[in-house]
Amino acid sequence: MNFWSVLARDPALKSLPAGAQKPTAINGLQGGGSILTAACFCEKEHQKGIFVARQEAGIAEILAAFRALLGEDVFYLPERDFLFDDFSAHSHEAENKQADLLKRMREGNYRMIVTTLPALLMPCAPPAQYEARGLRIKTGETCSLEKVAAFLADHGYTAFELVEGSGTYARRGGILDVFSPNYPHPLRIEFFGDEIDRLVFFDVLTQRTLETLEEAEIVGCHSRRRESAQLLPALQKLQEERDHPGIRRDIELLENGGSVPADRYIPLLYPTLFTPLDYHSGLLFIEEYARQQKVFSFLEWQLREEMERHAEKGVFMADGAYFLDQSAFERRWNGKTLLFSAVSPGSLNVPLAELRQIRILEDHIPFYQEDALFGEMKRAAEEGYTICLTARPERLEALRAALAARHIPERNTPAEGFVCCLDLALPFHLRFPDAKFLLLSDGSRAAARTRRHRAAPGGEKIRSFNDLAPGDLVVHVSHGIGVYKGIRQVENQGVTKDYIVIGYDQGDTLFVPCPQLDLISKYIGTAEDKTVKLSRLGGSQWAKTKAKVKTQSREIARELIRLYAKRLKAPGNPCEPDSDWQLRFEECFPYEETPDQIRCTEEIKKDMERPCPMDRLLCGDVGFGKTEVALRAAFKAIDNGFQVAILCPTTILSEQHYRTMRERFSEFPIEAAVLNRFRSAKEARELLSRLAAGQIDVMIGTHRLLSEDVRFKKLGLLIIDEEQRFGVKHKEKIKELSLGVDVLTMSATPIPRTLNMALSGIRDLSIIEDPPADRQPVTTYVLEYDFELLLSAIGRELKRGGCVFYMKNDIEATDRIAEKLAARLPQARIAVGHGKMNGLQLEKTWEQVLRHEVDILVCTTIIETGIDVAFANTLIIEDADRLGLAQLHQIRGRVGRSSTRAYAYLTYRRGSVVNEVAAKRLATIREFTEFGSGLKIAMRDLEIRGAGSLLGEKQHGQMNVVGYDMYMRILKEAVQEEQGVEAPPEADCAVDISVSAFIPKDYVAGEKTRIDLYKKIAAIRSEADYMDMTDELCDRFSDPPESILNLMKISLLRALARECGIQDIRQKQDSVLFFTAEVAPELLSRLVHAMKGRLLYSIGGRPYFTLRISKKEHLLSEMNAFLKTLSTLQNKKENES
Repeated sequence: MNFWSVLARDPALKSLPAGAQKPTAINGLQGGGSILTAACFCEKEHQKGIFVARQEAGIAEILAAFRALLGEDVFYLPERDFLFDDFSAHSHEAENKQADLLKRMREGNYRMIVTTLPALLMPCAPPAQYEARGLRIKTGETCSLEKVAAFLADHGYTAFELVEGSGTYARRGGILDVFSPNYPHPLRIEFFGDEIDRLVFFDVLTQRTLETLEEAEIVGCHSRRRESAQLLPALQKLQEERDHPGIRRDIELLENGGSVPADRYIPLLYPTLFTPLDYHSGLLFIEEYARQQKVFSFLEWQLREEMERHAEKGVFMADGAYFLDQSAFERRWNGKTLLFSAVSPGSLNVPLAELRQIRILEDHIPFYQEDALFGEMKRAAEEGYTICLTARPERLEALRAALAARHIPERNTPAEGFVCCLDLALPFHLRFPDAKFLLLSDGSRAAARTRRHRAAPGGEKIRSFNDLAPGDLVVHVSHGIGVYKGIRQVENQGVTKDYIVIGYDQGDTLFVPCPQLDLISKYIGTAEDKTVKLSRLGGSQWAKTKAKVKTQSREIARELIRLYAKRLKAPGNPCEPDSDWQLRFEECFPYEETPDQIRCTEEIKKDMERPCPMDRLLCGDVGFGKTEVALRAAFKAIDNGFQVAILCPTTILSEQHYRTMRERFSEFPIEAAVLNRFRSAKEARELLSRLAAGQIDVMIGTHRLLSEDVRFKKLGLLIIDEEQRFGVKHKEKIKELSLGVDVLTMSATPIPRTLNMALSGIRDLSIIEDPPADRQPVTTYVLEYDFELLLSAIGRELKRGGCVFYMKNDIEATDRIAEKLAARLPQARIAVGHGKMNGLQLEKTWEQVLRHEVDILVCTTIIETGIDVAFANTLIIEDADRLGLAQLHQIRGRVGRSSTRAYAYLTYRRGSVVNEVAAKRLATIREFTEFGSGLKIAMRDLEIRGAGSLLGEKQHGQMNVVGYDMYMRILKEAVQEEQGVEAPPEADCAVDISVSAFIPKDYVAGEKTRIDLYKKIAAIRSEADYMDMTDELCDRFSDPPESILNLMKISLLRALARECGIQDIRQKQDSVLFFTAEVAPELLSRLVHAMKGRLLYSIGGRPYFTLRISKKEHLLSEMNAFLKTLSTLQNKKENES
């Protein structure tokens, strides 16, 4: 919608001065007024624009508003960080986004760029570099795989076994997988000779095809690799002019194939400094420039600090311009530059073409006050205002009906004295008195969302690749815990097979055919590997261990079933289906919900509408949106006339929930209160009196809510945050409070899908696995410990007013680190936090952090499950190689919880010799950091904690004895037995036949990928599974060879044989023996008759069938035919009986 025709009536918004070479300043603009004005100028002048926001906070809302006004071609340009140090690894997300966006700007494929001033001043590659930066490919065209691979290597891509993150590629025969930064999904390119045969998008998790394409463009990644390649000749020339040991060292590194941070030589590489401004010739809008000028002094300070630090280390940094300084930036201004400010610009000492003043009133009317809202529109219409009411499509019809009922004139296009209803997602309530224009939104934030396309992840979101490496512990269903030693290929009499080799106690070795990989799982437990006892082959110890674990698992199953049955019989307070207010409240959520949030909300609301009380556990990582789901449940209860209690384990969490709730309920007449130790005795008495009288709708509190003097008038919903952190006495009180009311328990530890399945039908679980959309990635660096560099990072964070978490998992070291930091940063407010502090001390520390009374928190892994600190945006971890990937993933999640860019520095000891395990872990961390891969492995480790918190410490111990996967199998069986469901016997069928069945290395080279495929093939249970696996192989690797098809057929045979009660299959020359239990005479007679004389049945100590094979090449098909016949006859016999 173009508002220009209406807004042009305001003198301040007339056309820009013709031919002006100086900027125009407009006072009175801020927030929505600035966004609307900028969009209108772009429409009026037919120009593209750059909008320089005052700060990073709120960027998401600005983007959403511009997209509503100008369409989807609105993009965010992130800041580029200087990399002057030799990091082992660093993340490239921001760099890749910038490279993609600069190319888009170069081609003119944008309408508005939203950015910040530092991002606009940073250096970038010359525009000419982006002219031929992309590689366009098309199905059917001639283009060799080698050409594409060479382009990738030259443009910053890194080769991997599997593509998982932006900027990576994988090559398999005639297939090339590429994750180009300009696409949300990776590309798969299949070649037929030198021709592109097929082009698709595929899912990064499942590696399966999502969409077929006719053409695509692969763009270059970050330019730093290219800059490093250009650096050597430039340094050699510089060395001739200026001999310096730092230059000599860098030349030597480059000559020996190493890398050097190219940012140290920006003036050398680019004598003419280029910035994103060089890619844009349209309008430039700058918010509050007078207040932003301190950015220049900050950048100058940062560069000076870096140069001094590197000079002390003997590292050379080139002289010259590293960013656009203030005078150079202002020289770039012209008549297309507009400076917006809320009040007089004051210290803005720049020549202007014009200084204009505008009057904008931001009147906010809560949309539930419909009489006030429509009354305001009626008065404005009578005064001759043009009124635009923006709303979501589903609300427009109801709004038009309400306008008609109140006799307020309405038209389809903006006109004086009329209301125009528009399908727009805008969050503004703006009045332009001089233009007589009123813009209203149907519910402030309700219209603020733009639902951008979010690709469905497909398959399991948290999926374990179970990456096995030699030395890892594994669990075999029948033989117990051993050590994985690798895959060994064995050829015998012309038959080739792959075997998994497992070492056991006393040097015993087991060879497991790869088709039986479903019998093996990676050992996962809370114990360190060195404390796990290996099983012995043979004997009965493993069977006894499993039996003991099963006995104890029955106890938990029995208790859970008893509680579930009791709850089903208890009377509850069912809620009505969603009201219009419920829908409006959910529309007010300012962000796009994740699919999991929507699903979990529906599960909870369905429970609340049932006659029996709800008892549901809501699980998900911190920041994944559990609170919003809980608030929707709370609103439903309140909307049905009930009160809500929210119980928190700490005062700080209760305060945090209270703030969130006040903000979310601000549009509605809902009374929320908090009861904790921050409230005086007098305040508490007053709150309790109002609570008992029903004047408070939702009460948030700590264990204080469990006191005898707390009485609700009509409690309908109890929400418990982190129940496992309450003591035994408090849990008993919770049980009393929860009688007859709906209970929703929230947990921040991920609960595994397997546990959810094991407890299916006796414990209601809702799991959030999707991270929030469009969350800014944490810029991560892996480096040798360098205190001076860390001080520099801390200084930058403190300069921008943020908070730093400095983590070392050593309680004794925290005070020493705090003292060391205090000596160098005397102005910083430093606090210490660790697990040996008592609860009150720790809570006080967190309280100070939350109130931003602490600049640096030196702590242990206690922050791993801490509270949400939006302004904590720098994380430093000492000895990161000593932490698991799962821990690092969760700890890194403590920062970057707002729209402000966050940084994580993962350090390892300088010059230390790391052991093999730590080296492997560090390599994984580097890969994880560089390309965002490895999350599936990390989440797998976190699941164990979730299982432990749900089932209790006793069961946690049992997991260590048999391993996590085996424990889940046993628990599921125990639950089924207690429910009276006949659990299938733990049976397997070994197949030993003379057929080559393996995955050739020239088809799949990587061992991890081959293991993953073996596991999938071993899990084939039906013809549908067989066809799906064939499709996957064709999709990912091209047509499978015969040895793989044999492997899949054998897996299908094993599944069918198990169903028929076959225990073992062996080939003996031209016959196959099927060992089974005793067969009923009637079934045997029918079977022998059906097989027409080719089948014999032997009765002895172990009965078996003997099937004669007509031809060797028909072996698998004739075995399959026999088993299908046996299955058909068994089913027929069961139906007859």
